[in-house]
Amino acid sequence: MAGSRNPEAPFQIAQVDGADATDVFVHAISAPAARDDREQFRSMALNALQGLRALSVVPADVAAGWVYLRAQPPWCVRHELAAAWNQPDAERLPLSFLIQPPAASRRFCEMQLHALRPRSDRCSVVW
Repeated sequence: MAGSRNPEAPFQIAQVDGADATDVFVHAISAPAARDDREQFRSMALNALQGLRALSVVPADVAAGWVYLRAQPPWCVRHELAAAWNQPDAERLPLSFLIQPPAASRRFCEMQLHALRPRSDRCSVVW
C-alpha cells in the first residue's frame, strides 16, 4: 500500500479485516516544505485525508483519532481540520487533541486515525 512503510511518507496506512468490518488506520505527518505551524497542520490534515481515501473511507467513517501538537496554537484546530476535510460540523469529529510533541523534533503536529469500513458482503451496518 502507498505510504505504508516509509516513516517520512506523508501518510502510513494499514487495515485489519474483521468478520463484519475492516478496521483502517492512518498515520499522517506534515509536508516537509510547510513553513509555519498552521501550514504544517493543514498539510497534515490533507495527508490524512489522502490516507483515508487510499483505504476507501471518508472522514465520516473515522471512529477515533488523536492529533499531537507541539504547543497550543492561537487558531482553532477543530475548525482548521473541518475546513481541510470539508466537514460542516467541526465539533462532531471524534478526535482528541493532545499537547504532546510529535516524535520528530522538527514537526508541529502529527495525526493517528482509526476508521471502520463495513464489509458489504457480510453485513449492512457497523455497530
